Amino acid sequence: MRISTSYRYDSLQGAVSLTESRFIEAQMRISSGKKLNVPSDNPSGAAFSVSARNIRSSLDQFGKNITSAKGTLSYTDTVLNDLSNTLNRVNTLAIQGANNSTTTEARAGIKLEVTELQKKLVLLANSQGPDGQYLFAGRSTKTKPYDVTNNALVFNGDNETLSAETAPGSTTALNTPGSPDFAKIFDQLETFKSYLTGGNSNNISVNTLKDLQASIDSVNNTRGTVGSRLQTLADIQTQQTRRSDDLTNTISDVEDVDMAEAITEYQKAQTAYQAALQVTSQGLKLSLMDYIQG
Repeated sequence: MRISTSYRYDSLQGAVSLTESRFIEAQMRISSGKKLNVPSDNPSGAAFSVSARNIRSSLDQFGKNITSAKGTLSYTDTVLNDLSNTLNRVNTLAIQGANNSTTTEARAGIKLEVTELQKKLVLLANSQGPDGQYLFAGRSTKTKPYDVTNNALVFNGDNETLSAETAPGSTTALNTPGSPDFAKIFDQLETFKSYLTGGNSNNISVNTLKDLQASIDSVNNTRGTVGSRLQTLADIQTQQTRRSDDLTNTISDVEDVDMAEAITEYQKAQTAYQAALQVTSQGLKLSLMDYIQG
C-alpha cells in the first residue's frame, strides 16, 4: 500500500509542530522561571496555587492587623507604666503627709507637687497612639476623652471596645475603656490635697493611702491584661508567619521550575525539534523526487 505524499507531509508537519511546541514551552519555563505559566499547564496545581495565594493574602492582612494592634497596645502599656509610677510617687507623698510631724510648710510643698502630678495624670488620660488615636476614649478615638471642669476630670468618650481581627473568626481588644478610671484617681488626688490643706493626717492615713493602693492595684491589673494581649498577639504572629512561609514554599514547589532540570528538558526539546526539522527536510526532498520521477 502506497502512502500518499500529502499524508507524509502532514505527518512530518505534525511532528515538527509538536516538537516545536515542546521546545517553546521549555524556553518559556527557563525565561519565566515558572513551570506553571497558564492553568492548562497543570489544572490541579493552578487551582491549588490560587487557593494557597488567597489564604496567604488573608494571613498577610491579619499580620498587618496584628502589627497595628501591637503598636496600640505597646503605647497603652507605656502610658500605664507612667501612670503606675505617678501613683507610686503620690503614695510616697501621702505617707509623708500622714506623718503628724510633717510641718505646714512641708504639706504645702506636697500639695504643689500633687497638683503637678494631677496635670500629668490628665496628659496620660488623653494619651494618643501611633496613629494619633486617643487610647482611652473607647471607640471615639478622635474625641479627646478627658477635660478638667470644676476641679473634676470629666470623661467625654464612650465605654465601647475597639477590636481588630487578628485571626480567622478571632478578634483582640485594643483599648481599655473605663479602665483605668482616671476621673476617680483625679478625685482621689483632689481629696488628698484637701486633707493636706486641713492638716488631716489621720484621713490621709486611713482613706488616701487605702484609695491610692486600690488604684495602683487596678492599674497594675490593667497593665497585666495589656501585657497578656501583647504576648498572645506575638504567639499568633509567629504561628501565622510560619504558616505563610510554608504556603510560600508550597506555592513555589507547584509554580517554580528546578532550573537544572528545566535546562536539561530544554536541551532535550531543542534536540528533538532540530531532529524533526531535519527529518522533515529530508522527507520533503524525497517527496519532490517522487513527484519528478512520477
